[in-house]
Amino acid sequence: MKKRKSGLGRGCIGLAILAAGSIFFLAGCWDSRELNSLAIVSGIAIDSGENEAVRVAIQVIKPTDEKTADSGSKEGNGAFIITAEGPSLAGTIQKADAKISRTMFFSHNNLLVFGQAVAEAGMRKYFDYFLRDNENRRLVWLLIARDRAENILNANMNFGSVSGADIYDLLENQKNYSQSVTVNVQDFLSRLLSETSAPLAPIVEIDQTNNKIVDIVGTAIFDGDRMVGELDIEQTRGCLWVNGTFGQGNMDVLSPDRQGIVSLHVKRAKSEIIPEIVEDTVRMTIRIEAEAYISSDEVSAELLSTIARETLEKNQREVIEKEIRSALKTAQELKTDIFGFGDQLYKYQPQEWKKIKQNWREIFPRIQVALKIENKLRRTGTTVQPPVKLK
Repeated sequence: MKKRKSGLGRGCIGLAILAAGSIFFLAGCWDSRELNSLAIVSGIAIDSGENEAVRVAIQVIKPTDEKTADSGSKEGNGAFIITAEGPSLAGTIQKADAKISRTMFFSHNNLLVFGQAVAEAGMRKYFDYFLRDNENRRLVWLLIARDRAENILNANMNFGSVSGADIYDLLENQKNYSQSVTVNVQDFLSRLLSETSAPLAPIVEIDQTNNKIVDIVGTAIFDGDRMVGELDIEQTRGCLWVNGTFGQGNMDVLSPDRQGIVSLHVKRAKSEIIPEIVEDTVRMTIRIEAEAYISSDEVSAELLSTIARETLEKNQREVIEKEIRSALKTAQELKTDIFGFGDQLYKYQPQEWKKIKQNWREIFPRIQVALKIENKLRRTGTTVQPPVKLK
């Protein structure tokens, strides 16, 4: 008679595996830390310090209990600023970390702000720290402060109680207005490593006439890692038109009789850059398509007729071309390819690009640019004419 095999051995093996798995899950993450031991960082500002030192200001969110218990803090302020100076960025951040009783935690950081002096001197050396440290995310918004970066973190807030989070929301909201580039660390580094495309970043400053809140006032242009110039708001819109990043927003154009202003809301826009080389001359054709509707009419002229509509579309094309030409003029004067023309040439004609890429900096200012703008005024909004006839 055959003996029945005992299941004891298999049972022991199963128990051993279960026990080992339980120990593994109970152990948790090797680098886990309790929340009440962390200081959550919301913003980082980098300025030049004394004697060529780097000055760092770090905004830390106050825990809920401390916001109510600290009678010496500003009412409604949910964060505080820690500052430090030193010869290196990593060492200076560590010095700031040592000034508080909790360990700084950077994974929830919203902003990285550079002072203009730092941006003009060169920013490349600072990125090494943010790329090596595993807590720092590359999707953090990057900005340039008109003056000191630390002032931006100390600015008043529109909403909420933490300026870093408030500025983050301000940048996120720019897609509804198309008046600013929005650039994170990854975007900036991608252009920095490009053979042609110049990095860009939004410029912010404190609005002294409007409750000292943060205002976006333009776009910083970089040659490599150094800021060499800037675009104003209208020129920035021109750059957005070309780069295909114009989302939506209002624009003012002349009325059909050219006696007043009609505000158009651009609902959709897209662009295409077509490069070509003709007899050793580099040419770019930029195709723009846009759809808009009437947002407000401050004149008495009827806008429903075909003639009036076509005139408004023509006036809109004039504004778009003016914004693009103005941005192009500044970029060519600075010899900075902010539109990615070189990348497009490499994409469409790689063999030709190899022949000229070494001289691209000298070629870019001489590029001939043709604009082909197709825009449609789709509708007049929820009303067909002004509520009051103006005389």
